[in-house]
Formats: sequence, C-alpha cells, structure tokens
Amino acid sequence: MSKKLALFENQEQAIKTIEALQKDGFATTEITVLAKNKEHSRRIESETDVHVDELIELAQVADDNEAHVKGVFVTGALGVSPVGSGSMPGAYPLVGASGLVGMDFSSDFDKALGGFELEDSQRDACSEAIWAGSIAVIIETAESKSDSGSGISRLDKAEAAFRINGAQQIL
Repeated sequence: MSKKLALFENQEQAIKTIEALQKDGFATTEITVLAKNKEHSRRIESETDVHVDELIELAQVADDNEAHVKGVFVTGALGVSPVGSGSMPGAYPLVGASGLVGMDFSSDFDKALGGFELEDSQRDACSEAIWAGSIAVIIETAESKSDSGSGISRLDKAEAAFRINGAQQIL
C-alpha cells in the first residue's frame, strides 16, 4: 500500500480536498481524515461521507486500556476510585466529573497515530499539527503506478488535490 498525507489549516480546506479526491475517483475507503476532536471534525463529517477519526477520543481509549492494566486512579465528585471498578461508589470512566488524571496527551496522541501505520516523520508532523488544530487527510491506495498510460499515478493526483486546496504540508 502507498500513502500520501497532507495537513490542512481548517475544515473548509479538508472538505474541498475530499471532494476533489472523490471527483478524481478515490473511494471513501481510500481516504482517512484525522482531527483533534469533535469540534475539528463535525463539519467534515456532515458535509462529506467520510468518517473523521478524532485523536483525543482515540488517545483516551488508549489511555483507558492502559489504565485498566496499571490501576490508574480517576478523581470524581464522590472520591477516588481505581478505573474499572464499577461496583465501588465514586468509580468513574476516564472522563469523569473532575477530568483525567495521569494522561500525557502527546504520548497518547503518538500511540493513537500508531494504528494508522505512518512513517515516523509523518506521525511526528501529524501529532504536532493536529494538536494545534490542523486536519490530516491521508490517501492510501494499492495502486502506486500510473494509470491509463498517462504517467501520472493516483498518488500524484492526490498530491495535486492537496496542493490546489491549500495543504500546509504534504508528506
């Protein structure tokens, strides 16, 4: 599989890029969109048929899984309880009344991005940019050679769509 990743400053640019990619024949299964949270993804999901993975949510899930193993404690309005002990009074899921204890979002972002099989340079750039509010659009296709004898590959077409629609960075 071949990948091309671009970072966009806002949802409008990402939406225009997704529309251009679909017009160029990319299927929704070949397009992955990453955003920081629901605030940064809501419009994209409502205006396109592409799902947006929200990294804060993925990081919380990763941290939740790790918390069950390590016995991380979450503070809540009724006291302190080990995560996962639902029978105890005051036990809360990781997002409790008082928030999160012990989360390191930068490393959790990296863990969440690990599932997307990005190269180290792509993962590092993506983590920093998404944390700052950028949107990542990733194209993954099995076809890396040019199609129809034109000499232009599908990834070249994706890169052109990224550039035309104002990508901050293309990796």
